[in-house]
Amino acid sequence: MIKRIIKSGNSAAVTLDQTLLELIHAKIGDQVDVSVRNGGLFFLPVNVGIEREELDDAVASVFKRNAKTFKKLAE
Repeated sequence: MIKRIIKSGNSAAVTLDQTLLELIHAKIGDQVDVSVRNGGLFFLPVNVGIEREELDDAVASVFKRNAKTFKKLAE
């Protein structure tokens, strides 16, 4: 889906339609953690019922348990 960057006051903004909000399980007023990875922006809802540190630990655990598989996929 292609979106246009628009001016909003003194800032730039991208609008998220209802479909995109539903896909990330977010609604207007929710907080999101925005990060940059490999040149792209990633939005992660803050209040998904799990603390960020716990989520990071879970992701690290998955990568550790499946290191060989991820390495083969990367080849």
